[in-house]
Amino acid sequence: PAVALIGIGNGSEVALAYAASRPDRVSRLILDSPVALGVNAEAAAEQQVKGQQASLDAFAAQCLAVNCPLGPDPKGAVSALLSDARAVRGPGGASVAQVANAITVALGFPAGGRVDATTSLAGALAAARSGDVNQLNNLINRADAAQDSDGQFISSCSDAINRPTPDRVRELVVAWGKLYPQFGPTAALNLVKCVHWPTGSPPAPPKSLKVDVLLSGVQSDPIVGSEGVAQTAATIINANAASKRVMWQGIGHGASIYSNCAVPPLIGYLNTGKLPATDTYCPA
Repeated sequence: PAVALIGIGNGSEVALAYAASRPDRVSRLILDSPVALGVNAEAAAEQQVKGQQASLDAFAAQCLAVNCPLGPDPKGAVSALLSDARAVRGPGGASVAQVANAITVALGFPAGGRVDATTSLAGALAAARSGDVNQLNNLINRADAAQDSDGQFISSCSDAINRPTPDRVRELVVAWGKLYPQFGPTAALNLVKCVHWPTGSPPAPPKSLKVDVLLSGVQSDPIVGSEGVAQTAATIINANAASKRVMWQGIGHGASIYSNCAVPPLIGYLNTGKLPATDTYCPA
């Protein structure tokens, strides 16, 4: 029997690859915050760091609007915290990678409503700058649990395609440090983890899809970035299928998870198999 597939983030690659190989067995296909099929490791990392920078900008604007504990320059306060960690003066001895990952995961998987999530993260960072690292340590532990298991390391390295050489990584540390000053150097150095891992072949794009596809994404996604939506839409067009988009203009990873506005189009598509008449844009 045909099945409905919902993929979020990297899971979208799996769902799309399955639909490509078993087109008769898929009745619905929803790709939320997709990573483009076959994207190389450097491009995927740059899309992610662009999403991190966009998320930080959006967080800072929200922070300022709700008079958060980081003061009149929230982005400057975060930059200072990351700079201290980069200079081995991080709160509680935390490395810049630990602090950056803690912020990324907190932004990507917010707890509570928008204001509560913003205030909570701002409070943890402000406390760390004042010498109380308990809340930041909790965020670091959460990030480690979310992203740094052995299985996730193996999976991410196995999935990475055309990884950059060590010399290229050195170039990216400098270049991304200028383009993406808060998160760029850490993003570049993260590519070293898999540099000696054997590379695989990218999954083949679908030649023909027999089902139209509902795409969704987030304007500020620090986990995968937002460019995969447009790239995946092009893949769907090349497979002779149609798609519509549901875009949430907030901060997080997974529009269908964090936006109530994004759910009705998804449910309607699951019930009927028909795409919405137009793209949907959900406010933050």
